[in-house]
Amino acid sequence: MKPNTALLCYPRMQEMNLPELATTQARVHFNNMISDRLGMPLPQALALTGDILPHVNQQLQELLAIIDVPAYLQNRRPVSIDDLCAFAELRNLTMVETLCFPELISAYLHKMAEATGIHLFSGNRPPG
Repeated sequence: MKPNTALLCYPRMQEMNLPELATTQARVHFNNMISDRLGMPLPQALALTGDILPHVNQQLQELLAIIDVPAYLQNRRPVSIDDLCAFAELRNLTMVETLCFPELISAYLHKMAEATGIHLFSGNRPPG
């Protein structure tokens, strides 16, 4: 089975108005390629959202310790390569409107977005 983030994000990408999927031909190619990669049609992967979210929520809690989110939020450490990798995955997860980020992860995500000038996909708001 593919990683949880792939199963959550790839099925949503066609609805995100991404410039790389602006044409019908690009969307058809993407759909075929990703369906093959996931081993299932995109609607089937999308239907797994409810089963996947509890696992992703657990992984988000674990992330707090792995990259020391509190220290970053309190400016007690600089940005690391781990932060950049985590931000890329977390940003993709903002495609999932039903995913509720833990408060510290949400604050981390918004601070990274502001620092990089990279927008998030959903209307997820920073805490506070």
